[in-house]
Amino acid sequence: MNRILTIQLEWKYPPVNYLEEPISFSFETGDLDIKNGVAIANIDPDLYHADSSIQEVLTRKIESRLHAVQVMTHRDFELSGPSRTDIREDGKKNHFLEVESCIHAVSLGTIDLIVKDKDGDVVSDTKKSA
Repeated sequence: MNRILTIQLEWKYPPVNYLEEPISFSFETGDLDIKNGVAIANIDPDLYHADSSIQEVLTRKIESRLHAVQVMTHRDFELSGPSRTDIREDGKKNHFLEVESCIHAVSLGTIDLIVKDKDGDVVSDTKKSA
């Protein structure tokens, strides 16, 4: 398998014209560009795997820049969580799907459950039992 050259994290923020000018800066073995409603960080894979807080640190840096604009313009923004893409040596990309936990409550009325045996004969019918 081809090795991973860089790990790319991407955040989105509306509105896309929130910044007057793009913001770019480098950090230890990586760089971050913020413009046109998207913030993209390119990170060395070794650093990414060695530092479990890198996503949180970069999210705070982006929020800090956007909050500074908010103070000046009095316009709201909403920053998404980061999505991750691994850029491989052969040019292919691995896209990651990260799901946050959630709870869904479902309420149903009375159900009718019919249990049949291997021959298709009804063993139990909740509607007839009631």
